[in-house]
Amino acid sequence: MPGSAGYAIAMPLGFYWTTFDLNDRVPVDWQDDIRAAATDADFREFPRTPVISREAEHVARILRGRVHAAQEQISGLSRS
Repeated sequence: MPGSAGYAIAMPLGFYWTTFDLNDRVPVDWQDDIRAAATDADFREFPRTPVISREAEHVARILRGRVHAAQEQISGLSRS
């Protein structure tokens, strides 16, 4: 089936997911680190993203939190 730009659009045959256990890849106290970052995060309402949004049609705004790079580096959450 040609798309608007003249190329074929591939439709997935079905929905599936892969389960990952990441418990051994994160620090033991990762939840405390996330809480600390969220305390200083910039929470604001943003407009719903048209077309690609997962939210229902009647949802006009979405509360989102952002942690800026400078905040993350200061908080010491970066670990090698």
